[in-house]
Amino acid sequence: AKFSPKEREAYEESLKYYRDIKNVVDTSKEEGIIEGRIEGKIEGRIEGRIEERKEIARALKRNGISMEIIVKATGLTIEEIKNL
Repeated sequence: AKFSPKEREAYEESLKYYRDIKNVVDTSKEEGIIEGRIEGKIEGRIEGRIEERKEIARALKRNGISMEIIVKATGLTIEEIKNL
């Protein structure tokens, strides 16, 4: 390009500014994706554990185990166990 030295310097500065901003945005996006995956895994594990407790409660309930013991064994409330 046929820039004067001053124009060339301004152009180079604008490119540097653009690249800096782009890097910040790209890094933020990557961090957000990673954070979302981690949160999703944690939520999935929690939901899996709750479902496992409910399955255990169902099995104990089918076998005539008292509500008191089921509550202690699973950590579920009596209302949750009744609704199974």
